[in-house]
Amino acid sequence: MNTQAHLLLGAAVLGRRDAPGRNASVLLGSLFPDVTMFVMVAWQGWVLGRTGEQIFREDYYSPFWQQVFAASNSLIVFAVLAALGAWLGRKWLLLFSIAAILHVLCDIPLHVDDGHPPFWPLSNWIFESPYSYWDVRHGAAYIAP
Repeated sequence: MNTQAHLLLGAAVLGRRDAPGRNASVLLGSLFPDVTMFVMVAWQGWVLGRTGEQIFREDYYSPFWQQVFAASNSLIVFAVLAALGAWLGRKWLLLFSIAAILHVLCDIPLHVDDGHPPFWPLSNWIFESPYSYWDVRHGAAYIAP
């Protein structure tokens, strides 16, 4: 899913009217798994002068980038944070983590060859879906809208 869809879904599922603090936690959690990509793409493009083709054909698949994405898209990491939020009574952390988990769960079936290991650090397994949210060769013309 694209980032905007994650934000909309997180808000629809977990957001509440007249609850700006809750909604901020949900929106940040819905966004967080993609933030690392935005930061890294901005750095590579604006600071290092890499082209979009270089970034998404080479850099994106580099071991360093994949390790960063593994950490920021890990159901294990967010489950631990959710448990910590519940245990400490920090509702904002619980909501942030649940929204991030929702983001990751929605991404798993929509990445053909560009997914992330959802059970990192326990496993580097990646589900290779037959469907893509962006690649028209794998159904994006029907999925994206």
